[in-house]
Amino acid sequence: MEQKRLMLTTMKLIGEGNINDYEKYAGKYTYGIAVFEDAKERLDWTQKLIDEGFKIISLVSPKAYVSPSAQIENGCVVEALAGVGANVIVGSCSIIKM
Repeated sequence: MEQKRLMLTTMKLIGEGNINDYEKYAGKYTYGIAVFEDAKERLDWTQKLIDEGFKIISLVSPKAYVSPSAQIENGCVVEALAGVGANVIVGSCSIIKM
């Protein structure tokens, strides 16, 4: 069985750790994002990170297109070659793929 990983990030550093160790990173890392395929799991882990004091970020590939009028909420991932059109609101913890 594949072990799940959690990515925590600061502006200068990206670190990975065992998913069960997330609490020990509180205070060491400012920003975090839960990236899981399962939407419920992604939302649950995002709430755990918030409860520990992390600020939730979104990740947008520089190879994605995001319209200037689009809004990307916290916890989202916009993958390479994906597109987010005009006036679209991407809800919290969404994953946008090509």
